[in-house]
Amino acid sequence: MDDLNFDKINEFFNSGITHKYDFRRMQLLNLKKSLTMFTPEILLALKSDLAKPEQEAYISEIATVY
Repeated sequence: MDDLNFDKINEFFNSGITHKYDFRRMQLLNLKKSLTMFTPEILLALKSDLAKPEQEAYISEIATVY
């Protein structure tokens, strides 16, 4: 990561917005939505990259977020 990106990320974190409940809740809802939308692609990647069977991948990598 270059210094410019790190500085922007650090500035965003230091702004305090990440401490607010509404922000964190929205981020978690977005994560859940993305996981739901991309579950097939995630499972395929875990199978091809790590040779994880579909059920194992779902239980260990996706279901734990719900």
